[in-house]
Amino acid sequence: MPVHCCFLQVESGLVYRDGVPDVYWKVVRSLHPVVDFHGPDSEAAKEAKQILQDVIHIIKKAYVLAYKGRVSSMTHDPCNSS
Repeated sequence: MPVHCCFLQVESGLVYRDGVPDVYWKVVRSLHPVVDFHGPDSEAAKEAKQILQDVIHIIKKAYVLAYKGRVSSMTHDPCNSS
């Protein structure tokens, strides 16, 4: 699913507020191949990392709004983000 669709789904009411903690797991597999192909210090890798950071910020903002500020964490796996 494209990441912008995640934002739109959360914003449109995907989150069901029932008082039970929810866990959402998003996996992005496109960064690692960019780094492998272009190298970790390449402009392409730097741009891909910045795009991913921007998207994470947008999605986190959507969840924070949907859960009225009650989001405990957003993490990434540094071993897979080079």
